[in-house]
Amino acid sequence: MREMVRKNKKLALTIFVITLFLSGLSFSGFCQGESVVQQGPSIEVIADVKPCIRMSLSTDNIYFYAGKGPGTYEPVVKENPDQPAEPVIVTVGCNAREWSIQCKATSLKETDTRKGKEKGVIPASRIFVVFPSYENDKDAGGEENELPLDAPVTILQGGPGETRTKLKFKMKTTWSDRAGNYSGKISFTCMMRP
Repeated sequence: MREMVRKNKKLALTIFVITLFLSGLSFSGFCQGESVVQQGPSIEVIADVKPCIRMSLSTDNIYFYAGKGPGTYEPVVKENPDQPAEPVIVTVGCNAREWSIQCKATSLKETDTRKGKEKGVIPASRIFVVFPSYENDKDAGGEENELPLDAPVTILQGGPGETRTKLKFKMKTTWSDRAGNYSGKISFTCMMRP
């Protein structure tokens, strides 16, 4: 009886192998002819890309040393007032079709307190930004704009992508500016049209 079960298993296995072999032949014969392509279902893709602008500055402070009386001064390295400071590099990345960057200064106010006296002030109209004009190549040494920062000044504008420019600043002092330490801010505003 065991012998008969063993023969039946062998026979079933042989039939199975032959069936697989014949199926392979018929399948390979099908593949040798022209392929049949049938369009399957699809997935709709929706992307919602929001307008975004990011701006960075190469430094968070500038230092003026007005050590030679009234005149126009450019930023210097605080630890070495004889060494000019590097220009401020502004980097803007934006995906909007149009964008612009404006800057504006506050007046510089004396930080030392003097008993019974008002603090000295250097008005924002005597702080200037110097930047390349839009019509010229920024790195070709083209014409520069020098504008007072008592009102917002558009310093950079563009479209989608990343842009960089170099800004220089100046400060003008007069005999009416009392000796002392002064501080203030230059603020930047980013605007875009999606």
